Amino acid sequence: MAATPEDAERKFGTLLTMLDNGACSVLDVTNGVFLGTAAGSPKIGLLFPGQGAGRRGDGGAVRRRFEQVDELYRTHRLPTDGDLVATAVAQPRIVTSSVAGLRVLDMLGINAVTAAGHSLGELTALHWAGAMDETVLLRTAAARGRIMAQASEGGGTMASIAAGPEVVELLLVGEHVVIAGYNSPHQTVVSGPVAAVERICALASGQGLTTVRINVSHAFHSELVAPAAVAFRAHLDEEKFEHLTGQQLRHVDVVEAMAADVDLLLEVGPGRILSGLAAEIAPAVPRVSMETDSESLSGLLHAVAAAYALGAPVRSEVLFEDRFNRPLPLDKRFRFFASPAEAAPTNHLGAR
Repeated sequence: MAATPEDAERKFGTLLTMLDNGACSVLDVTNGVFLGTAAGSPKIGLLFPGQGAGRRGDGGAVRRRFEQVDELYRTHRLPTDGDLVATAVAQPRIVTSSVAGLRVLDMLGINAVTAAGHSLGELTALHWAGAMDETVLLRTAAARGRIMAQASEGGGTMASIAAGPEVVELLLVGEHVVIAGYNSPHQTVVSGPVAAVERICALASGQGLTTVRINVSHAFHSELVAPAAVAFRAHLDEEKFEHLTGQQLRHVDVVEAMAADVDLLLEVGPGRILSGLAAEIAPAVPRVSMETDSESLSGLLHAVAAAYALGAPVRSEVLFEDRFNRPLPLDKRFRFFASPAEAAPTNHLGAR
């Protein structure tokens, strides 16, 4: 993936050196170098983020580049300024951003074999699995955010602690704080009243543990949001869902199970939180964050490049529609991806 001609020259030089040295497979997401010789389609798993992911509500570069994504945001208008972390705003914002990613993956012909959602992202995973259509998903996400903002008790927050649950449980003694997320072997999320969470974080910091307040407006997955369940159930009773069988598991267990059966994990939505957790849970599996609310297309292009290098039958012409491009002769023995220049993303009409 190259942002300038000089960058492209350097990376093509790196590829040539790799080929001369006999390399057959490279997925270097950090440096944007992808090489593969796979003939069959890879198994791809999707990860859908929950609340706390991303910061933007305008669709970013992906919206400007693809008409289908622009149509999504025009139809389901979202706030683009003000408090985008507020529950009623954040939940539909995040799910819409994930839907934008799914639309683009579908256009590109990149298919997955499994998917998982983190908290709010479970709704998107259910949509991907066929439990509800896109319209029901977006309506349900908006209702969930609105109901949780109105019915939940205020004054709560969440924080991540860089330790396993066996360590964190000892910190919670005597406090009205609960473990809300088993995110990875080395990260546990707690939830509860602001003052209590701050005391837990101070105690953890005193023991040399890293703590980070999560950018949310409520104490999700705690008793403070329990009142919202009744009203949300009433909303769900009004919607139509297809029956699916499955079970709810801890995030760390889900990703471990997915990693045992996939060649690539794609985080479909804003931010890169889940890719970071996947790196701790299953470091041997490549992972890419699409960052669908970003002002850059690099996340999307990295996802395409990784899928293509692993053998996915990518419809790469979708990336070049309405843009000037010059065919690049490729050695058919290898699959490497040269992205369109990305320094100045175009809109869906091709204008810079």
